[in-house]
Amino acid sequence: MKKFAVFDIDGTVYRDAMSFIVAEPVIAQFGTASEQQRLAHATKTWKERGSNEAYWTYNKTILELFEAVLPKISPQELKKIVDEILESKGQYRYAYTTALIAELKQEGYVLIAISGSIKDIVEPFALRNGFDLVVASGLEVADGAFTGKRVAQTNKGKAELLHGLIKKHGLTQKDSIGVGDTHRDISLLANVERPIAFNPNAALYEEAQAQGWDIVLERKNMVYELAAQGGNYILKQAQPSHGSGHQEKLQ
Repeated sequence: MKKFAVFDIDGTVYRDAMSFIVAEPVIAQFGTASEQQRLAHATKTWKERGSNEAYWTYNKTILELFEAVLPKISPQELKKIVDEILESKGQYRYAYTTALIAELKQEGYVLIAISGSIKDIVEPFALRNGFDLVVASGLEVADGAFTGKRVAQTNKGKAELLHGLIKKHGLTQKDSIGVGDTHRDISLLANVERPIAFNPNAALYEEAQAQGWDIVLERKNMVYELAAQGGNYILKQAQPSHGSGHQEKLQ
């Protein structure tokens, strides 16, 4: 039986939410003036950290607008937008998880991506970055056009999705690894032997602390690995994200 490692994609491998980087140009090009203004307001409130819930309000707003605008474009037009984004922004990855993926691939792990973002962009991104299995949220198409609905929502129930893949592909949970960044990944991380909370939000941090899970932070060009100890965390290791070489000098 093969070992596996499972990753959320948004905020763990890719440095942004992949649905959002698609939704933004779609809304900008095909949305009405009022839809564009609504998104601009939600974005501004989030960027200014106007409240603790500003990001999730932005999250809800942009996805609602995307679903409303989506029926105005064809699958071919969406593919063109996705191809352009992957060409120009496809390398916006975290150094820590990119290196971990390469290491695990070399060790023979089956790499799994389970994402709540749309499959149209997650799948090509994940496959070109070495993943073997990809589960993401498909967009419903009827008579050759988008309906604005999802075929499946994959941002919740990730543990069930994972167990289905384990059974289908004959994988073992021994030495399994999981990487996630928000509370939506808690069920995923609870079902692997080595869970890693990567740049966690507050809810995931609290769960990681309660369970004694490792935390990894990547900030600027540094990676900080934290280990649980007595209900708190200690710095296990800190190192530059791209090795020891850098061009920074004190002025």
